[in-house]
Amino acid sequence: MDAASRLDLGKLIRSLKESGRARSHDAANRAYGRLSMRALVWHGKEDIRCDEVTDPE
Repeated sequence: MDAASRLDLGKLIRSLKESGRARSHDAANRAYGRLSMRALVWHGKEDIRCDEVTDPE
């Protein structure tokens, strides 16, 4: 992953946190009884994927 991609990813994460969308989406998932959530997961060099993971609570 090059520096520009890391910067764009960082901006996306910050904007979600600042807007509150990340929290409201998580609350909506819990309200509907979903036991999993999505997370950016590192699978190796230049391979970052959005996977469904269990909620760490």
